[in-house]
Amino acid sequence: MRRHLLLAKSADQWLQAGLAETDPARARVWFDEALAHAARCRAAMPLRTALEASAITQAMADRGLAPWSDVVDAGERVLVHDPRHTMTMVRIAEALARTGEAERAAEWARRALEADASFALDPLRRLAPSWPSTKDGSSLRSSSHTSAELSRRVKPWHRSSSPVPLAP
Repeated sequence: MRRHLLLAKSADQWLQAGLAETDPARARVWFDEALAHAARCRAAMPLRTALEASAITQAMADRGLAPWSDVVDAGERVLVHDPRHTMTMVRIAEALARTGEAERAAEWARRALEADASFALDPLRRLAPSWPSTKDGSSLRSSSHTSAELSRRVKPWHRSSSPVPLAP
């Protein structure tokens, strides 16, 4: 098991190297190494490996190194192990939207909302049709945490080269 943990950690390190690389050809090499290391521990840690492969594939697609259909396939492999993994459903919906499959994207977005209704309230994704009110009756939009401010303070994961949201 220790060997598999080390392989999973090394896959993440290869992913980080690919994210930091500015040359697409070299980034592809790092990402391919990350996928290879993740695959070697698949039997011992299937969910973690599927999540890692999904993140790697997403990073590759963001840089034009893999088709968005690969992101959908990787996401579906995650859902085999965890059928209620909401972020994966959202990533599948976003990937389908980028390929122009609006109906399938909407279906995956509905599935994500069914699995976790709190995604409708996420101001960065703007899935909710209106803003809820606070206890005193004021709108959250009028509070100090408007979506524009949050967008400036936190980079959404799919627009950032960093896997972690960044704050100022």
